[in-house]
Amino acid sequence: SRFVDLGEKSAPRASVGALFTRDFRRDTTALWGAMFACMLAVYTAFNWVPTMLAGVGLGLLVASNGIAAFNLGGVAGAICGGLIIARIGSRPTMLSIAAGAVCGAVTLALMPITASSNAVPIIAMLGITGACINALQTTLYALAAHVYPTTVRATGVGTAVAFGRIGGVMSSYAGEWALGAGGTSAFFALMAGSMTVVFVCLALVGR
Repeated sequence: SRFVDLGEKSAPRASVGALFTRDFRRDTTALWGAMFACMLAVYTAFNWVPTMLAGVGLGLLVASNGIAAFNLGGVAGAICGGLIIARIGSRPTMLSIAAGAVCGAVTLALMPITASSNAVPIIAMLGITGACINALQTTLYALAAHVYPTTVRATGVGTAVAFGRIGGVMSSYAGEWALGAGGTSAFFALMAGSMTVVFVCLALVGR
């Protein structure tokens, strides 16, 4: 047998142009910018942190522990971020997390990361920064779903994620460029700049 919800009404698929009407234009632009910059930062870390740590002479163990801390911090950050959003709302929570990500990346950019460096504070800061950046990536999906009404939600979320994936693709080139231009300082400065863009874009989201 087949069950049908008689109260459900089909709706025509919304076009991308519908996301740039007066009601959604600013939020769409801000979401796309936030998704792009956040995925740029996330995948820059995924692609280059192990190579960077091993390349400066800290060894494969520190390299694997560094990216593990970044990822595990992200799990904790995503869970905590969701719980805090449920209590106080998305705007103050996500802006605070973005600010924390910027501070974490700036701290890493200022830290001496060489073969003779103490690995513990480096790994700890990678965990803190990863918690903030990954928490933002996961909560951005929920924010995108909240911004748009049902009639354009699928198109809105899908296009925001697709635009963010462009940042993920560019991370391979951006990370290599930053390391070649200024080593670890430029690498984490790139990450800090990306998260600053996320902060500004989130501040512009109306809903």
